[in-house]
Amino acid sequence: RESACMLRRASVGHIEVLRLWSRIAFDEFVIILQEEGVHSFSSLQRFSAKGCDIDESDLDALAPLIGCSQLLSLVNFEKNKLRDGLVANSLVGALTTSLFDTLNLRFNMVSDDTAAAVAELLGKPHETLSVVNFKVNRITDAGATELASSLPRNNVLRVLNLRRQHPGLTDVAAKSLAAALRENDSLIRLLLRGNRISDEGCGALADTVTSRFLRLSASLASASRCSSFELDLEDNQVNIPGGLAVLKCLQAVGPKADMEMLFHGNKWLDRDALR
Repeated sequence: RESACMLRRASVGHIEVLRLWSRIAFDEFVIILQEEGVHSFSSLQRFSAKGCDIDESDLDALAPLIGCSQLLSLVNFEKNKLRDGLVANSLVGALTTSLFDTLNLRFNMVSDDTAAAVAELLGKPHETLSVVNFKVNRITDAGATELASSLPRNNVLRVLNLRRQHPGLTDVAAKSLAAALRENDSLIRLLLRGNRISDEGCGALADTVTSRFLRLSASLASASRCSSFELDLEDNQVNIPGGLAVLKCLQAVGPKADMEMLFHGNKWLDRDALR
């Protein structure tokens, strides 16, 4: 209630960062938006509505603001129990015309329809979207494969977070992402922690990281962005063969590469056995 009152007292045209943490504050924001129009928040750059129990009518009200903003860079709807229909139909369409760079949908209930809608957005490609965060949702291998299919046509996305999907991504998703990375130059962080990826998927990703690094190193146009990459496979089902594939990858790219490979929590991957 205090946040809602503060919003009423503020000069909304000068607000650059807006974080809403309650349904009451969100309702007040929507009322102001309806009363003063989508251009009233003309300076807004970062918008977060966390745990506000957003529904379809809310997204419809926000869509014009998101779609017409020239400054909005971050859209954060985490912890809202959002499902496929709401996001795929109302939100992603509005994002097509926006210049935002970060889409945060973590801790929701979206699945493959939303993944496919975002994949279509990335594959156009979207000119500015560089971070997509789907952590803790319900995307399956099919949805991850849709996202992977957009990567060869996209050289803007830098971070793709698919951590802890339910019931968990498998080697099918990992191999699809590995194949897509062979034709992508921009992604530098692939976050797959807390899924069900095993040696086969890990090996495919390690092989691709190696060949991709060598390919980009040979290109003067891409050399500046090729040296850094993070692969997060913590808390998966990687065993010794997968670990050996990663070690071979690190050996092949050499010490000049800024590679971060995360494997904590793979209970069958033992350091002594690798040695």
